[in-house]
Parts: sequence; C-alpha cells; structure tokens
Amino acid sequence: MNQIVNLNTASTLTMSSREIALVTDKRHADVMRDIRAMFVQLEIAERTFASSYQDMTGRTLPTFNLPKRETLILVSGYSVALRTRIIDRWIELEAKEAQQPVTILSIPNFANPAEAARATTST
Repeated sequence: MNQIVNLNTASTLTMSSREIALVTDKRHADVMRDIRAMFVQLEIAERTFASSYQDMTGRTLPTFNLPKRETLILVSGYSVALRTRIIDRWIELEAKEAQQPVTILSIPNFANPAEAARATTST
C-alpha cells in the first residue's frame, strides 16, 4: 500500500484576539480596535478571521483568530516588550505543534486487484 501524510491545512496555527490581549496586558476591546484598523489598511475583510466566543455570562461576543503573519503585523506597532511577549508565545505554539504526531493514512494500491477489492468492500 502507498502512504500519504495528512497535512490537514484546516489546523493552521492562530492566536485569538483574546489571547493577544492577555499576553500584551491590553483590553480586548482595544486589541479588536487595532485589528479592525489593520484590516482596513491591509484591505482584509473582517470575516476572513472573524470568530466568536461565549463569555462567563453566556453572551456570544466577537473575536478574531489571526495567523502568525497578521499577529506579527498587528503587534509591530506595539512596544518592544509587548512584541517580545507575542513572539515568545508564537515560539511556544509552534513548538507544541511540532511535537504532535503526524497522521499517516494508508492508500490502497488500486493497480493491485486484491487491494482494490478489499478497499471497495471495507467501507
């Protein structure tokens, strides 16, 4: 059988606006304002990274999940100390992802009649 690696592109690392606020000691509302201003300047639609979360009272509130590039663009306007905290957090996230096992999927060799028969009957 042939093997392929499942790269699962849907699992792109992101950092939420809530986490950015926590790491930088900023109010979430201020981080959201900064992100929206960045989106305007970069001509990025908000919906591209929009998400929501429930607060402790059960209200659904907006948040953004930014990939590394957009996170670093955002914090490039922040102080050196805040940029350092964000960069250190990205290093942590990437290290954790690197430690996760890669899923290997087995693909039947359809050129082999026996393997092809097993594959079509085992669904």
